[in-house]
Amino acid sequence: MSKTVIITIATAGTDTGPFNIYSNADSYVTPFASGISKASLLGGYTSTVVPDAATSVRVKSDSVGCTNYVDMVITNPNPPDCTYGTGLAQVYS
Repeated sequence: MSKTVIITIATAGTDTGPFNIYSNADSYVTPFASGISKASLLGGYTSTVVPDAATSVRVKSDSVGCTNYVDMVITNPNPPDCTYGTGLAQVYS
């Protein structure tokens, strides 16, 4: 099984992207999503394949020379019509 999560980053450097997204369900070893564009993450990327056991996700650039990443705790959403903040990974369904 998997859950749907909206993943949003606040900013990304000019040399970043595309991105791979990992979860703590396997200690951030295997990405569950890859090749995700910077624009998608800045606008709020919806993933429907986040492992059920995941409680956090890691967004990491796949570009050469970039070693930084950001970890985000998956939180329950506000009501369905809520505005999602930046730098959050929220369960949507």
